[in-house]
Amino acid sequence: MRDRQDHPSNIGPFRLVGRLADGRVGERWVGLHERERSNHLLYRLPPCRDNSERRETLAALDEISRITHPHTLCIERYSLEPDGCPWVITPYPGNQGGLVTLADVLDAKGGRLPAFEAERTLDHLLSAVMTSHERGVVHGPPDDGELLVDRHGSVLIELYGLGARLRESPGGGPEVVRDEVRSFVQLGYTLLTGLPPEEPMIAATRIVKRLPRGWDVWFERGLDAAGGFASAREARDALPSGTGVPETPAPVVRARGVLGRFRKTGKTGGESLR
Repeated sequence: MRDRQDHPSNIGPFRLVGRLADGRVGERWVGLHERERSNHLLYRLPPCRDNSERRETLAALDEISRITHPHTLCIERYSLEPDGCPWVITPYPGNQGGLVTLADVLDAKGGRLPAFEAERTLDHLLSAVMTSHERGVVHGPPDDGELLVDRHGSVLIELYGLGARLRESPGGGPEVVRDEVRSFVQLGYTLLTGLPPEEPMIAATRIVKRLPRGWDVWFERGLDAAGGFASAREARDALPSGTGVPETPAPVVRARGVLGRFRKTGKTGGESLR
């Protein structure tokens, strides 16, 4: 943990109350909105080195803040502090013990999920990926710590696309998209079987009793290194049940009474409150 003097005690209306494990894009903090008495997740990103980097970072935050989906941890607000460090504020999806990841849930359930839970998880995640890809934003294969489970049991992709956007990764070309979608197929194999998707592959139906044969077909197609699904939509539509879970309308982000230098975000992007 950094020295106590190496960070502010407050960011706008938020008081920092606890440091969490670092995330993909930077430090994670639990913050308390002192007027509303609500918990939030705050991220401190690496400092911007010059004005050009400040502009690029703010543009990236504005772009990512426009993407809202029930299964992504969306940006509520963001700020660029005088020390050059960007701060990002999201809802707090954890509990009193901290953040819960999909890997934590998997461990608690003995290493694998029932087929209906695994399919629902994949359906929701692929829906989030599909929506983001169709808006030109990619994320890349997620780390274990980026798939969070909130207090209602919903799986969220943490700050979808922000890490890739800040690193100026290649856009969503066909191979980049296929690789990301393939990573979710790999995740699905582990969720169902408890095993990593490594050669020699064991058919999922040989591990999970009474599992529909359609899963073997889905994995065979999705894990093909020379092919795979061309899009998240294609992978989602091909899930074995063929039914899918209807998408929930994206939540509307409401920002009330934020202080000075904060920006609030919504479907039309960041609005300066300076």
